[in-house]
Formats: sequence, structure tokens, C-alpha cells
Amino acid sequence: MAALVGLGSQMWAGRVMGLGGLGLVVQDQKAQFNTARLHTTNVGFGIVPITSRSTSGDSTKYALRMGFANGALDGFCLSQSKDFGGVLGTWTIRLTSRDTVTNSYDVAGQNVQFDVTSASSAGTPNTSGNGITLAGNVALGVAPQTITTWQSGGVDVTNPLDAPEDYTAIDGRLFGIDSDVGDLYNVKGDIYDAIIQGPINIKGLKIEVLHDTAANVGCKNIPIVY
Repeated sequence: MAALVGLGSQMWAGRVMGLGGLGLVVQDQKAQFNTARLHTTNVGFGIVPITSRSTSGDSTKYALRMGFANGALDGFCLSQSKDFGGVLGTWTIRLTSRDTVTNSYDVAGQNVQFDVTSASSAGTPNTSGNGITLAGNVALGVAPQTITTWQSGGVDVTNPLDAPEDYTAIDGRLFGIDSDVGDLYNVKGDIYDAIIQGPINIKGLKIEVLHDTAANVGCKNIPIVY
């Protein structure tokens, strides 16, 4: 029981001070995720620095911050594994949301952000699409602090990704993408945190604590769910 409590506190150690991630501190260990489709209006992707906390202290790392004004997902899986050593071995916490209907949304929320370190797209099992589709006005190579995603009172919120204004060590800015509409199909990868302002709808949520490794039961290594 003590091991499970420790694992839970490791997984949810981040503290959110604002939607943009201001003051956000994530744990050093990443989680795995996958989804058959993510659909959104007003989407932005930008490289941003985040604060990572480990037993040796805090450090700065860089992640791809994905921001969505409205995010809807067809199936979603999030997992994290922890090796406790000895007789306890490895345990995995896994959250899934899904139904049996393709192209129906199981998770929906407003003002969503993911801090991702890697992501890839596969051609199966969802035959409705593959990769990423951007529509409307699409801007590539913009500074992350100029990206727009969500609005307040009908006005674009300034710097919703909470990108620092000063990148003194890296020529003034990092790479970003801004688009009116976006669809990501059959995506799986590694994630530091997920922030949702809400309201959020989650269909068929299932939470499991499994005495097994990420290689066997982690979200990147199981079929993408609907």
C-alpha cells in the first residue's frame, strides 16, 4: 500500500498555477499517452522551457507545448510506471477513456495543453486518417509567445502557451506552429503533463494499478483505443 501511495504521488506531483503553465513544476519522470484522434479548433505548438524536479533538485528542460482552445479525443490512454526494486518490482498506473465506436469523442475539454517530449503517428488501427492535418490559416516558424489558442471575452489571450519573452541563450526565440483547426490521428508518445481548464467530459474512465512494466502495459505498447 505504501508503494502504491508513493507511485500515485509521483504521478500527480505537478502543481498548476495557471493554464499557461506559469509556475508549473513537473516530475522528472514522463508518462506515456496515446489517442486514435485529437480534434481541435485554434491550435498552437511551441517549444517552451519547463521546470523539472528530481531527487537532485530542479532543472530546466524543453518540451513541445501543444495548446488547444477546444480539445476532443477519440479514445485516450495515459500511463506511468515505477520500478520499486526488490520484491515489489514495477507497478504501472494506467488511465483509459474509450467506447467501441470509431470517430466518436470520448474526452472533451476547453483550453487544453500537453507538454510532450516525443510523439509519433501510425497508420492503424483507425482508418479515418494518419498523421496531422492543419486547416485554415497556418503559420510555421513563429515565436511561441505570439501563438494564439484560446480566447477570453472574444479576445485572443496573449501568450497562452506561457512562453518566456526572453530566450537569451537560443537566439531570441524557439520554433512554433499556429493554426485555426487541427486533427492528429493515431498519436502516441511521451508527456510531462496535461493541463485542462475545463469543463471536461470523460466517457468510460477506467483507472488501473497493474503489477507490470511499461513494456507490457504502458500506453505506447498497447493498441490505440477508441
